[in-house]
Amino acid sequence: MKTREFLLSCLLILVSFCLFPASVLAVSDAQFTVVNNGASSWRLESYSPSEANVGPLAVPSPTLNLVIGKRYEITDPNFSVHPFELIAKGASAAQDTILLSMRVGVTGTFESNPNVNWQDNGTAVVAFTLTPALAADAMAVPGQVPGYRCGVHTTTMRGNIDIKAAPVCGDPNHPFLPGDINHDCTVDLFDFALLAQNWLDCTSPDPNCGYLPWP
Repeated sequence: MKTREFLLSCLLILVSFCLFPASVLAVSDAQFTVVNNGASSWRLESYSPSEANVGPLAVPSPTLNLVIGKRYEITDPNFSVHPFELIAKGASAAQDTILLSMRVGVTGTFESNPNVNWQDNGTAVVAFTLTPALAADAMAVPGQVPGYRCGVHTTTMRGNIDIKAAPVCGDPNHPFLPGDINHDCTVDLFDFALLAQNWLDCTSPDPNCGYLPWP
């Protein structure tokens, strides 16, 4: 019986390695694919989900829209010839700072950062998390702007990145609703409980109110 259970355990382990190899990338919030237009520019071929709005398709080296705190998975089918690099983009390629790179033999300054969690399994797919440090400290230093480039054709295949703050409850696009007493962007029983807790209490200066302020 024990031999049977042992064999079954070995089989399950083998299956797990086949279906879920160690190189599997961490779950991402958005995925996009970039391809080269010869050696002159990049092209954003696709992205998902649609609400990620990474950038315009079929436009030479478009500005990419990335959100702080989100994890991205990038597919670069021709990475061996046109390796994608995330950079602090200078006025020229010589003034760029490489942050993350698919190019063999090149290590970006943020590739060892555990929060960025750069994953490159040596194929056409890489992944990273756009942390506040990566976005602000490294990609917005004086004289540089957030950008990307080809690690080989550094002077022609290059573009900008528009860094956006993560949406939060209460921002202009996600305002507090009337009745949202606790400001969690949901009107629910928690708000009703706060309302009931102070039901018929008043702070009016009208003597009939009965309000007695602190001395």
